[in-house]
Amino acid sequence: MKASITARLLAVGGIVLVGKKVAQLRKLKDWTQDDLAKMLNVHKSHVSRWESGRMLPKVDTLKRLAEVLGVGLDELTGDFSSSAVNRDVSQMVRDLDSLAEDDRLVVRKVIDAMLTKQRMKQALGA
Repeated sequence: MKASITARLLAVGGIVLVGKKVAQLRKLKDWTQDDLAKMLNVHKSHVSRWESGRMLPKVDTLKRLAEVLGVGLDELTGDFSSSAVNRDVSQMVRDLDSLAEDDRLVVRKVIDAMLTKQRMKQALGA
């Protein structure tokens, strides 16, 4: 289960959506990032990184986040297979066709670099 949640989130940009959802739910409860961090027994910089999409919480932490925020894990992580994210990504892919071949290569290298960076962070537990 751990791998499937993480893979799904990383595959379609869900990391950013999870962060936005965490921020939205936290603000609805009038909690600061520090408040949420204390409830989860994590450093407040982790909450900041989650909300900005720079880091994905570990699966166990996602479960605790959902519980503390009073939502189900599915609501927190979303079903990205049918979400607006896929529509946005699909449109971007269609738009890439209008770019010159050299520019498409640059876009691919940037995406590859970002995904590699994220995987390294995940592997190092950052």
